[in-house]
Amino acid sequence: MKIFTFKSFLCCMTLETGGYVISSIHLIIQALILLFGIAFLSIYDCSDFEEMVNVAEGRICMFNRDFVAFNLLLVTFSLSFAILPYWCIKAIKNRNFNDVKPFMWFLVVVAICSFYDLAFLTLEGLALALIKGSINVYFFYVIFSLHIMLRDGPKRKHTLLDEPPAGLKKNAKLNV
Repeated sequence: MKIFTFKSFLCCMTLETGGYVISSIHLIIQALILLFGIAFLSIYDCSDFEEMVNVAEGRICMFNRDFVAFNLLLVTFSLSFAILPYWCIKAIKNRNFNDVKPFMWFLVVVAICSFYDLAFLTLEGLALALIKGSINVYFFYVIFSLHIMLRDGPKRKHTLLDEPPAGLKKNAKLNV
């Protein structure tokens, strides 16, 4: 059974370049999530935030403990998920197909989660889910194709330079 794979990324780049682009995009996203999570953790005392937003005192601060716990969880997940795209970039450089697999399976989870908006039966939700889902499925197939290419190696002819052409014996003389 032959599985569908791509030969290039966006019709003009190699799969290696596509792997670098996709991994870099996810690495930047994880870095931004990490930075925003750390920035939100710096708002531990939310009384200043309540004054800035003009909300009655105590309305936001009562959720402060949950807010900090959520942001700590967000920073932890962001750090752990940032390892996967970095590992993929390193695997492409070293041409190691086994190290591409964790990022490939991470993209499967991202693609499935991107269809979450289908649960909300609104036109915007459906359009958003289809756009995000198709982009993430495409990213998965590019990384999957890269994995297959790295595993199987480049397709080349297995003929040696000292082999005679087909139909001739090894020690036969050519009539020139």
